[in-house]
Amino acid sequence: MAFGSPQWMYATDTGYDIPNSLRFNDDDEAYLSWTPSSAGNRKTWTFSAWVKRGNLGGQQFVFGDSDNSANLTYLRFETDNTLKFSTLLSGTSYYIKTSALYRDVSAWYYVVAVYNSTDSTSSDRFLLYVNGEQITSFSSTSYPPQNTDSRWNSTVSHHIGQNAGDGAYLDGYLAEVNFIDGHAKLPSDFGETDATYGHWKAKKYTHSDGYGNNGFYLPFEESSLVSASGGDSTTTDGDYKYHIFSSTGNSTFTVSSAADNNQVEYLVIAGGGGGGGDNGGAGGAGGYRTGFLTVSAQAYTITVGTGGTGGSGSTIPLKGGNSIFSTIAATGGGKGGNGQTNGNGGDGGSGGGGTIINAGTGGSGNEGSYTPVEGHDGGDTYLATANYKGGGGGGAGAVGEDGNSTVCGAGGVGLASSITGSSVYRAGGGGGGGYAGSAGAGGNGGGGAGSVANGGNGTSGSANTGGGGGGSGNGATGGTGGTGVVIIRYKFQG
Repeated sequence: MAFGSPQWMYATDTGYDIPNSLRFNDDDEAYLSWTPSSAGNRKTWTFSAWVKRGNLGGQQFVFGDSDNSANLTYLRFETDNTLKFSTLLSGTSYYIKTSALYRDVSAWYYVVAVYNSTDSTSSDRFLLYVNGEQITSFSSTSYPPQNTDSRWNSTVSHHIGQNAGDGAYLDGYLAEVNFIDGHAKLPSDFGETDATYGHWKAKKYTHSDGYGNNGFYLPFEESSLVSASGGDSTTTDGDYKYHIFSSTGNSTFTVSSAADNNQVEYLVIAGGGGGGGDNGGAGGAGGYRTGFLTVSAQAYTITVGTGGTGGSGSTIPLKGGNSIFSTIAATGGGKGGNGQTNGNGGDGGSGGGGTIINAGTGGSGNEGSYTPVEGHDGGDTYLATANYKGGGGGGAGAVGEDGNSTVCGAGGVGLASSITGSSVYRAGGGGGGGYAGSAGAGGNGGGGAGSVANGGNGTSGSANTGGGGGGSGNGATGGTGGTGVVIIRYKFQG
């Protein structure tokens, strides 16, 4: 792929020009790919882009997802040079295919594709606009039933310039790509008719709806590089750098230079909750937030949350500390239930597990009410005479398990991130402790294991994972939650 000429579009009297495009050469099998960490709105979304074709002939995908030919959503040029917008579900194809042909390789086409299966009018569930005009003439159509989920915006591989898995590469250029998650937009949100010349021209998307959870903007700027400093360590990974903030407390991430709309990738994990003492429930994992944030040249405050201390006797365990990067906050993990004082697990990024006092229940996760969720609920206790089994702490990827007659609740699994170049699980819930039977295992991602030994302490969550602390055995102390972490990644060269 290569950046295209900046001289392809009329200058606008609004002062909004698009200086760059991205070239897709089908001989190079070039494409962009992305897999969402969680599903967005699959019933309503909008994709828009300026498209200039190169070679004609053969199917060429503007975008497509999945490598499953029976379940797929795509926008593509057909071999007859029509444009087809389709979603296939379990082998059933729903689509619109234009009557018009798009075969002018010297022209830029502005294309908006809207999927809105919530609309009561079937013909409004697929909408296509080209150069600001709605397409109403189709050679064939098949509209989806109301409220049908598309494959696009699920957690499968998404490709731009190719369909995931079967080639059909785009040959041409793309520019000013916008994807709006959760809203059916109009061409007027992205462009307007020039008052002097009458052509369709771009304008900056600024609607208050924003981009939604999985939305994105691709300006294809050659100068889209960031220069920054800060953190306990900085590592170069090819054309990228990532900064790790591992010391608890406040520090600063300083951006010294960044072009407009430059984004950094972030992973923000709060401190894990402390495990309960005396047959205690486990601590919940710290809240887990990941995504992209637009930055400018300024200093950003970073806070890394501490792990909550474990409980013992009448000493109640503590919730983990919040972690923060700019406007992105992750909530500390909930405390585990304590065997002598308060049996309920605490609420937090992920909830703590319950234990024996008052048949304690697990605490609630996602205390910050974020979408996607930052964590999950803790598990409940199992209570029988001389058989106490604390619940597991919730993890970023799953709820903590309930205790049962034979084993204490295991901690919920965390989530994997490759922000540092390799896949690492973090934010696992702690394992429940108890009296007799088997201890709860810590959740994958740094969750501390529980204990059922008389006088056996819970294991602490791993440092800089936000893992929950394990619950203790009889007469012992719960594990301390793992400290949080903030990791920031960006492109600095190339």
